[in-house]
Amino acid sequence: MPAVLKFKNRLIQLFAGDIVVFPLGTEHWLADIESSERKLGQEVIECIFSGESLFEGDKIATTLICGHFEFDKSIDHPFIKELPEIIHITDSEKKELSWMESIINLVSQEAGTEKAGSNIIVNKLAEVLFIYVLRAYVQRKSSKIGFLAAIQDERISKVLKAVHTSPEKDWPLSSLAQLAGMSRTGFSNKIKTLIGDTPLNYITQWRILQAKELLKESKKQVGEIAEIVGYKSEAAFNRVF
Repeated sequence: MPAVLKFKNRLIQLFAGDIVVFPLGTEHWLADIESSERKLGQEVIECIFSGESLFEGDKIATTLICGHFEFDKSIDHPFIKELPEIIHITDSEKKELSWMESIINLVSQEAGTEKAGSNIIVNKLAEVLFIYVLRAYVQRKSSKIGFLAAIQDERISKVLKAVHTSPEKDWPLSSLAQLAGMSRTGFSNKIKTLIGDTPLNYITQWRILQAKELLKESKKQVGEIAEIVGYKSEAAFNRVF
């Protein structure tokens, strides 16, 4: 049975097997038809947990599998800024991506059981599913400018991958340009055009993001974290941080 999804002024018809993600948490509603009475999501959840039903009839017409993700709002990265308000993957698109179908089936199976470890499995699979949805979005979106365009550019993405994997390394502009197979000026201008920042500024911001994560999630000392993210002394790290 198809459903109707509306957010802002957009109306989208959903069919069995469709996946919808709201990366920015955009307000929306979902119903069987546009004129149906709508209930607040929190009210629906409370009724489900209490074993009650807000809906008419005793037969299940539609089953929804819902999940929730949160971004650290302190993270200032161009990729998050470029995420759309909605990512809609239709059932036909999903079937072309066999891995997505498999993950969804596993999530459905584990979510319906109370076996040991089911919650952990569902949470981890949901993270993987979210990453795959983002990958599918990136692959089908053709961008000429912005961070998505940067990771779609073979030469620039090679550099970004190296920097993301090894922020502790010394990354002079000459090394970055050589890795991309470009001149220093050409590489620097390309990065500036795509992500709106210089290569070295981007590296600094990435190191700071990594440092923030380590400061929150690990028990490492500040000096140790400074070294991990590419600073030779705690004093140098503190000045940048």
